[in-house]
Amino acid sequence: MKRLYILEQKIKTLEIILETLVEELMDEGLIDEDRFDNNIIAKIKKLSEELEKEEQDEKEITSFPFFGKKGEA
Repeated sequence: MKRLYILEQKIKTLEIILETLVEELMDEGLIDEDRFDNNIIAKIKKLSEELEKEEQDEKEITSFPFFGKKGEA
């Protein structure tokens, strides 16, 4: 349980650091907020599609029918 708590704290810390950096870059005008948001959304969609494809591939492998007698493996 302690390890999970430590990982959770690390993720929260990284989230705060990232948000702060992005806000600073936007305030300085170094990145365009709309373009940045659109790029993030596109990458999240792509990652989601890749994960769905992997899940489908995994289901195809594990759903292979077995036609032998029960107990045979």
